[in-house]
Formats: sequence, structure tokens, C-alpha cells
Amino acid sequence: MLHLLNLLAAIALLVWGTHTVRTGMLRVFGENLRRVLAASFASRFKALLAGLGSSPAAAKPHDPGSGDPGARLARHGSKSGGRRIAGEGEDEGRAP
Repeated sequence: MLHLLNLLAAIALLVWGTHTVRTGMLRVFGENLRRVLAASFASRFKALLAGLGSSPAAAKPHDPGSGDPGARLARHGSKSGGRRIAGEGEDEGRAP
């Protein structure tokens, strides 16, 4: 019974959040957004093109300086999670 209640609460939050985002977008962009969406979804082909065009625009390219450990690994080529272990690779603190 508790699982069902949690599921219903999650669905209610999802619906409420979607409504809140929709209301906010309409308040900010208003009639211009309605006009663009109406033109974009006038036919199935135009809707397909609008979806294909907006998907790459919404996907932000990854910024390597964002603090992602995977990006640090790719930049430095380290297998130790971005951290240097004493004795691994370069000698630390010693002049050549």
C-alpha cells in the first residue's frame, strides 16, 4: 500500500512540475511561443523537423573544465582517477 501511495505522489509531482514549467514558459515567451509552436506542429513533417532541430540545440556540449573526473582522465591520461600516486610516473618534488 505504501508503494502505491509513493507512486501516486511521484506522478502527482511530475504532473504538477510539468504544469509549472509550461505556465512559466508561456508567461515568459507568451504569444511568440504559441505562434512558433503552431507553425512548427502544423503537419507531421514540420513537427519531425522541429524535433530534430531542437534536440541538438538542447543538448549542451560537455565542458572539459566542469570538474568531471572523466574529463580529467581524458586530459591527463591517468588511470588513478585523476590523482597521482607517489612513485607512479613522474618523480614528485625531485629535479631532473
